[in-house]
Amino acid sequence: MIIGVIGSGTMGAGIAQVAAQAGNQVIVIDTKQEVLDQAESNLIHSLQKLVVKGKMENDQSNTIKKNIQWHTSIENLSPCDLVIEAIVEKLEVKESVFKQLESIVGKHCILASNTSSLSITSIAASCLYPERVIGIHFFNPAPIMELVEIIPALQTSPAVIKETKAIITSWKKKVVTAKDT
Repeated sequence: MIIGVIGSGTMGAGIAQVAAQAGNQVIVIDTKQEVLDQAESNLIHSLQKLVVKGKMENDQSNTIKKNIQWHTSIENLSPCDLVIEAIVEKLEVKESVFKQLESIVGKHCILASNTSSLSITSIAASCLYPERVIGIHFFNPAPIMELVEIIPALQTSPAVIKETKAIITSWKKKVVTAKDT
């Protein structure tokens, strides 16, 4: 499975690590190369600390690093099966990103937001295919916190809800369904 993550801040990078650690190929997108470089450097440092503490084998650390690609162009998300957005908490920015994503990814791709404060239904309403939009809210720090909230929009299809739960559960996370508010 190919996972896209938009935003390489603390949450985006953490989500990318979780997905890569579960064996997925991950494409991380951020508009600024220096932010991507810093996120990659932070990830390498964090993984090395885990190796030194004996909590992770060096091979596993290397695999995680190889599973993640870092890019500045959203066009690189075209092969993704799931894209998780973890950017600024502004509805109009998220709506714009989701509209752009729809023209890049295939119709099978699930579009998710990590938002904890904005309506998933509102984000979905801006899309041509709102039935594939869902909230996947990780808690910080994503690699450590077990709980992940799945937040269906009013428009989210039951198949997307089921598939999203299966994906996140396969990442060794405890999934709970939350209402969109």
